[in-house]
Amino acid sequence: MSFNGLVSAKPGVTARGRRVARLLAECLTKLAPAARVGRYQLVSAIGAGGMGEVYRARDTRLARDVAIKVLPDVLSRDRERVARFEREGRALGDGAQ
Repeated sequence: MSFNGLVSAKPGVTARGRRVARLLAECLTKLAPAARVGRYQLVSAIGAGGMGEVYRARDTRLARDVAIKVLPDVLSRDRERVARFEREGRALGDGAQ
């Protein structure tokens, strides 16, 4: 079931909630498995949410598995969302060391 379908199927979801779910579903990027993003080879999708999609990928230079989060284009124009995305990335990076 799609993200939009999951939200719409929940009891008590308002019309506004359904519109937001539809917008988010349209925003999701859906990169193809085996696509390449820079030095990273996408392996599989891990999940998706309000801030984008997360993929399992292989860092081809360092030969290790990583997670890559993709911010949808429509959200990349929102300064607040980009700042939140960057803060999250820094926090996760600090925890990995």
